[in-house]
Amino acid sequence: MSEHITHEAIAQDCIRLALHSRKICEAFKICLKKHPDCARLGSFTSGGDPNTVALLRDCRERWPNRKDGDLVEEKLTFVLGWRFHNAADREFKPVYREVEPEYFSKETKETGGDDDLRGPCESSIYHDAATFREVFQSGKTGPLPPEVLAYSLHADQIESLFGGLIQRSLFALQNSTLREENPAKRLGLSTRRHQRFGVDLRRYSNAYYKPEPNKIRRFTIDSNFYDRKDPIIALARSIQRGAPDKRFDADTATGQSYYAQALRKAHMYLLAASEYFERRIVEKELGERLDLATKHI
Repeated sequence: MSEHITHEAIAQDCIRLALHSRKICEAFKICLKKHPDCARLGSFTSGGDPNTVALLRDCRERWPNRKDGDLVEEKLTFVLGWRFHNAADREFKPVYREVEPEYFSKETKETGGDDDLRGPCESSIYHDAATFREVFQSGKTGPLPPEVLAYSLHADQIESLFGGLIQRSLFALQNSTLREENPAKRLGLSTRRHQRFGVDLRRYSNAYYKPEPNKIRRFTIDSNFYDRKDPIIALARSIQRGAPDKRFDADTATGQSYYAQALRKAHMYLLAASEYFERRIVEKELGERLDLATKHI
């Protein structure tokens, strides 16, 4: 769940902008309208950089002859969601290190252990709480329900139950792909790919329902995480309300807050992919405009 809410918020807002853009190709608009859940899935799936171009190329070649059931539209929408994820990562991950350096210091890592076990940094949790309130209107506008951050007394037992079911499903998938006949070696591979659950949902619940004022100021206000007055944010919210603000243009609107910059980057990624899909740019330029050779940190 680390940064999940913020990633999904960027994706939802980018879809809103895309559908009101004059420059995004019709194929992308068709996909984002028909398969928004595929974009959501891509928006919180990591590892998109190495595979984006190949999948875009494949979907572009198959697009004219696509038919129901061949998953071309779904795959294309998923790839677009990947770009939303990578845009958010490139904007926010450096911010976390800037506003919360103690979490990422060498000394803390040496004593605190693996990031997966320590859980997400506090700044990312407060960002998720802010986007849940601002973008999802505390669950009133969906797709996240109002109860998503409500950690009840029985959540521990529910987490254990579903965590076990998820692990079992993941192991079943690995058994079919590891291609290792020796049971002992296959088990060793499986355990190394074991999904660690390092996210404590109570931290998210506390950040939303019982936030610490100094952390709100430090992680969201002083760092200018989200500003409602930013044109690109104001446009996204007006589209969400069903009354697009005609003062702003989806393809040119910008903003100074980090959320606005991430949303702008995601839209620029989408524009680059759109131009490639329409054969207006070649793969080399696509890779450059998608920052595929650039590390997040």
